[in-house]
Amino acid sequence: MVLDAPSRSSSRCATRELPRVDVARWAEVSDRARREAVPLVIAGAVAESTAVREWSPRGLATRFDRTVHAALDLPGGRSPYMDAEADHGIQIPFSELIDRIDRGERCYLAQASLERFEGLAGDLDLSALTAFPHYGVNL
Repeated sequence: MVLDAPSRSSSRCATRELPRVDVARWAEVSDRARREAVPLVIAGAVAESTAVREWSPRGLATRFDRTVHAALDLPGGRSPYMDAEADHGIQIPFSELIDRIDRGERCYLAQASLERFEGLAGDLDLSALTAFPHYGVNL
């Protein structure tokens, strides 16, 4: 669903469904959709990607034995971005963060550039699906 800007006569935003196409149909209409900047949902487009098949929190932590920036011991009931960095931010081993997540602790991986994880960008090739090249992808 896409959110339209509010009209001048109303302060409310309207919603509308985006058209859905499957991968085969996308191959037929992609040039026109890009040219006309038509927003579409491409159903099933990444289902067979390496990222979907092979990425899991534990698998990524095993593959990338490094320190990451995380937020730990988060209070419940609200978005983790609302909590003070000084109270919850820490550098910890990726595997330790995944252990905490597996135990059900309230924590998350802060946005990390995909470039810090060598080889992952190749697992997530979106070039056939996007109108413009992506400038950055975060985990």
